[in-house]
Amino acid sequence: MAPDLPTPASGRTIPGLALRLREFAEARGWDEVHEPKILLALTAELGELTELFSW
Repeated sequence: MAPDLPTPASGRTIPGLALRLREFAEARGWDEVHEPKILLALTAELGELTELFSW
């Protein structure tokens, strides 16, 4: 007997997981702080900090 295929609403597919993550972030008001530009700036700063510890 074949198992039922997951549906997007179940969260067991990539689109379903993306939807659940989006709902999770919206419920907490994280939309304002999760932007690609902030991530890029943080990555640059982390790279500079990591450089200090590499030597």
